[in-house]
Amino acid sequence: MSDRADVLAAQSVSYRVHDVSLVSKADLGVAAGEVVAVLGPNGAGKSTLLKVMAGELSPASGRVVVDGRDLAILKAGELARLRAVVAQSSNLSFPFTVREVVRLGVSVPGLSRENPRIERAVGDAIGRVGLAAFSGRLFTELSGGERQRTHIARALCQLSVARDLAGGGKILLLDEPTSSLDVGHQVVVLEALRREADAGTAILMVMHDLNLAAAFADRVVIMSHGCIIADGPPRQAMTEAILSRAYECPLSVGRPPADGIPFVIPALGQAKAAKGARL
Repeated sequence: MSDRADVLAAQSVSYRVHDVSLVSKADLGVAAGEVVAVLGPNGAGKSTLLKVMAGELSPASGRVVVDGRDLAILKAGELARLRAVVAQSSNLSFPFTVREVVRLGVSVPGLSRENPRIERAVGDAIGRVGLAAFSGRLFTELSGGERQRTHIARALCQLSVARDLAGGGKILLLDEPTSSLDVGHQVVVLEALRREADAGTAILMVMHDLNLAAAFADRVVIMSHGCIIADGPPRQAMTEAILSRAYECPLSVGRPPADGIPFVIPALGQAKAAKGARL
């Protein structure tokens, strides 16, 4: 048993659609200041588990605990002050500017949305994701990567205001936050998330890029067929055996002597041989 105090925890959570199990008895906790990346192939249950832990889906069994309370009893406003969510894709058809979209996440009872502290938080969040020059641009005119960074800024602003003005802002959940970004902006976003964690936020994110996860996450959780099959620091959890089992193809894991952070590449020769054996 770990003595880590989790701000967000899934306790034996299962989720089913009809008779199909998408998540099975998952136990997953995230502590304050920790970055946890959930990895696994398509259909492994990663996004479903994230949605359950965000309160968007109700588990078939088990429960989710948020800041010591059962998520099922929290009202929408209470939950919004505790956690922010960045979905895999978010569409807006209204002609909002970047600044207006970022401000959408701010809701503190008794405070005007034009409060100077809120306005500073909006500007700071936009700058943190490298969009300061885009503040007045219409969201509908942005590229996919720029839209993604706008929504990440919205979540960061929500957490900042909730933390400073309402005593909340403790948890950030993201579904593939770097999927539409070039390598430079991937680094910008992940470094912004690292600073958010260093300020005490618990961060849980679904990722497909194994190497980015290994470089930036404190822990990785690897899922396969709805089950968590590994949970630990990248150096321990990202082994060739575990990753090859999860992704059902041979993967090679290297470890540079300088920092020991694993890097993953397909074992192409083995993959071809395995494919030929199946034909």
